[in-house]
Amino acid sequence: MNARRRRSASTAADKVAAKVRVYRQGIGDCILVTLPRADGSPFHILIDCGVMMVTKDKKAKLAAVIDDIAAETGGAIDVLVVTHEHYDHVAGFQLVPDVFDKLTVSAVWTAWTENLNDPLAKELHNRHDKAFALLEQSFGALRAAGAGEEAQRLASAAAGAAPDSDPEMADLNADNVFAAVRVSTESAKEAALASVTPRDPDYLDPHTLAPLPDDVEATIYVLGPPKDEAKLNRSDPSSDVPETFGLAEALAAAGETMSDIDANAGNFPFNEMLKIPLEVARAEMDFFKKQYFRGFSKTEIRNRRDRNAAAESGGGGRLEPVLDETDTDVKWRSIDGAAFARAQDLALHLEKHTNNTSLAFAIKLRTGDVLLFPGDAQVGNNLSWHDADFTDGDSTVTTESLLGRTVFYKVSHHGSHNGTLRDKGLGMMRALRFAAITISETDARKLGWDRMPLAELVAAMEEEVARRDGAVVRTDAEVVHPDVRREALFYEFSF
Repeated sequence: MNARRRRSASTAADKVAAKVRVYRQGIGDCILVTLPRADGSPFHILIDCGVMMVTKDKKAKLAAVIDDIAAETGGAIDVLVVTHEHYDHVAGFQLVPDVFDKLTVSAVWTAWTENLNDPLAKELHNRHDKAFALLEQSFGALRAAGAGEEAQRLASAAAGAAPDSDPEMADLNADNVFAAVRVSTESAKEAALASVTPRDPDYLDPHTLAPLPDDVEATIYVLGPPKDEAKLNRSDPSSDVPETFGLAEALAAAGETMSDIDANAGNFPFNEMLKIPLEVARAEMDFFKKQYFRGFSKTEIRNRRDRNAAAESGGGGRLEPVLDETDTDVKWRSIDGAAFARAQDLALHLEKHTNNTSLAFAIKLRTGDVLLFPGDAQVGNNLSWHDADFTDGDSTVTTESLLGRTVFYKVSHHGSHNGTLRDKGLGMMRALRFAAITISETDARKLGWDRMPLAELVAAMEEEVARRDGAVVRTDAEVVHPDVRREALFYEFSF
């Protein structure tokens, strides 16, 4: 394979330049892209294959998806792209390995962040390992203190759920749900990367061309993730706080809280006989039950969402929580609240940080049209696309020009508030005709994601594609468009 590729002059004008099949298994990506070779034979790229843990019958759904991929490709995948290490992108490789055996894979692409020979990638992995170790410690401490609900929420947060998610997370080990999340995700990723043996994956750097064979009639531009830790750490939009805190800072803050707990565990300033056991205070004493052992403050959560919405709309206001005298649900006053809040903040930040390591790329077709696949890239990853230009032979290609030619957009992070930029993202997509959101609103609500997909984003995309008689396609909805093939298992777009 060569980083540069040469277009064939003999391509027929009426030949399909690409097909994109977006599968409908739930919240999660599994996308088959078929490009033509110069001789007319297909070149198949499979982008991820996963679904969220809360999805019912997920094994059967993924098995049906992979069966269809095998039938469509004759069992031959030229490139498997693993965008990032999240269950909803890699679970298929672990949940249905016998079905996946029906496929042969010639190459695997993943981001430079998976290359442990890269010093920054190695440091990021070390931090992830420390964070997970600390979260497991926090999980164990919460369970030992009888805080089962908080422990469950911490495990759910590690799987990407919001603080007020449904407490029931499918297929999590009852004895150590947090460990189950990581084991499942890691083993799924490893199974994906092991699909080509003994060949190592191609670790792709930003602002380079992906290594396509010379006879494939397309060029793939690698946009992200950035080799810039500040941008990797920036997940959310904000007008008054331009950078969110990084993983190292979150890890240090959570570790400090847990260290304080450990240090004081056997050093109380009063006689052991005067202590009230935590489980007694929680279960039997009305004062403590009312004042210290409530769930998350719904008022605080509502205000946090309003504050995020203000930032997204460009209003710039930072709303402060408003005290609701009728709301006795005051988690912030809990005895174990500090440790739990820090641990949960760390879990949620770790989940966002992993999204921001997504391999993001644009496929430029022989027609000049562009297909955009950002994985779950968030703010910092998206911004970094504009940091440098591409060198393609004797030409210089800008990210703005790629976005300006984008006709298909796989919407980042299932239509979340922080997956698509306004001015430097959708605002530049002046040729956009189709946008695809891989979503199940039912499962999103279980996870506490009550603004996914974001209504304002969907409306903006619908306004844009309407200019070209296109469509915004949600995988959980029945969308009818004359140029889109709709099946129960997938939507297919041809270009």
